[in-house]
Amino acid sequence: ISSATYGGPASEGAGGEVNLTITDSLDMQGGGQIRVDTWSGGNAGNVTISTHNLLIDGKGNSPFATGIFSDASDSSNGNGGDINLIVGDTLTLQNSGQIHAESWSVGDAGSINIHSGGAVIIVGVGTDNDDLQPTSLAVSSMMIGQAGDIQVTTPYLQLSDGGGIFATSNMTSGGN
Repeated sequence: ISSATYGGPASEGAGGEVNLTITDSLDMQGGGQIRVDTWSGGNAGNVTISTHNLLIDGKGNSPFATGIFSDASDSSNGNGGDINLIVGDTLTLQNSGQIHAESWSVGDAGSINIHSGGAVIIVGVGTDNDDLQPTSLAVSSMMIGQAGDIQVTTPYLQLSDGGGIFATSNMTSGGN
């Protein structure tokens, strides 16, 4: 599922919203992606998902990362969108599963907001295709755009076997 705005920095149209309500479980595997991106002067849309359980499992032979993404690309001036997840019970990221909001440009990265009524479990490093990417919840800025913030509300948080929560920046302020 993708929403993007294209056209270079002179184009100002905004990307659309991705809103999903799933009464039971959302399982993402094998390169499955939900993403909002901007490749223009307009802002990316936001992702909002409400579900009882959410599994993001990067295991498989896909050349694509598995996860939920928001990017302000290197050819854009727009800001990345926010990722908002409301999980009734358990959010599990494993085997290089990812939730990332990134800026590769002058636009700011979006923020990640997670509310889980049960547990948030971030575990492991993927080993498929010799790609040792950590399982991660991350905001980052690679250029001068600001990195977004991460907010996780849960009664139980597990980080293990190389899984982590990261806020990074190369040239400007990292997120919180």
